[in-house]
Amino acid sequence: MKLNLTVEGMHCSSCSMLLKDVVDEIKGVKSAKFDHAEGSAVVEFDDCVVSKEVIVDSITKEGYKVIL
Repeated sequence: MKLNLTVEGMHCSSCSMLLKDVVDEIKGVKSAKFDHAEGSAVVEFDDCVVSKEVIVDSITKEGYKVIL
């Protein structure tokens, strides 16, 4: 499954890399791409293993706002 997100609060490439590392650690995530310039993210994951809520929660716990 593919999840397209708007992520507010990413100001630089370090923000994007941090979030990619956090999301990549989640079991069931196949790939994650964060673009700070666009304020967007695309996460591919196995919805039998992890829910989109877990992915969104992991991003918000880092201090960013997610808009579905």
